[in-house]
Amino acid sequence: MNGAGPRGAARAVRALVFSCLAGLAATACATTPSVSSQMPAGGVAMPPAGLIDMCRRMPDICGQDGVAAAEEAGPVLASAGTDMADATGATPAYPDHAKAVQSTADPIAPGALGEAGPDGEFDMGGEIPLQSEQRGPARSGVPVSTLALTEDGRLASAPALFATLNRVNQSINMQIRPRNDLDLHGMADFWTLPLTRDGTAEGDCEDYALEKRRALLEEGVPETALFLAVGYSAATGRHAVLVVRTDQGDYVLDNMTPYILPWAETPYRWIARQMPGDLLSWRHMINLTS
Repeated sequence: MNGAGPRGAARAVRALVFSCLAGLAATACATTPSVSSQMPAGGVAMPPAGLIDMCRRMPDICGQDGVAAAEEAGPVLASAGTDMADATGATPAYPDHAKAVQSTADPIAPGALGEAGPDGEFDMGGEIPLQSEQRGPARSGVPVSTLALTEDGRLASAPALFATLNRVNQSINMQIRPRNDLDLHGMADFWTLPLTRDGTAEGDCEDYALEKRRALLEEGVPETALFLAVGYSAATGRHAVLVVRTDQGDYVLDNMTPYILPWAETPYRWIARQMPGDLLSWRHMINLTS
């Protein structure tokens, strides 16, 4: 997944970051976003092929259960790669360089899908239950006890939380140079951590998302409050982002903008999302049409 052409993405990120650093949009960059909602989830989906491959290469990131799931997914890896095939756009998703464009994702009407469970999961009949326990080794950094958490593992909304999200989002966006997988790795879909593992400091959308996930885990954010999601827009093609779960809804950390946005206010039509706590547990997204 490329997210956007390297030149367009680089221009978008530089323009937005420089405007914040120069003070022209400093207040907006740090503003607490509007109230969001829970990102819905439908039937079981195949994880992206690049993520499965990464779990084989970096088992410590996915945990023992993740490695086992990656091995089981082997026979269908080729079809998963086709399903999550990438399309490359030439312009940034936020072309005005100042604020997010109106969402092209179909709105989810309250109550249209029935009642959501405590983890934002809608009853679709016979679904696999969410595995919400935290996996992998304990993380260093800010102790989890310093973060206010709800009983279902969401982060309690507070200015300090959004300040942390803004800081991590903008920092990772500045540190990674945009470059697509085919040019960098010689393959269409290659997931990695270009800052902390490969040392290339180059990558595309999913690499930004994985580094943001890693950085927030080190800040003490639990895995139950984080998940990856894949969407589509004409500007970016298939595009991966990190989503943070809070008690006032789910928010997107995107390499195309320094702004932390409610998931439904992004320019993406959502395709699939990870279920929190398990990198290889994915669900199809539900988009309602009017």
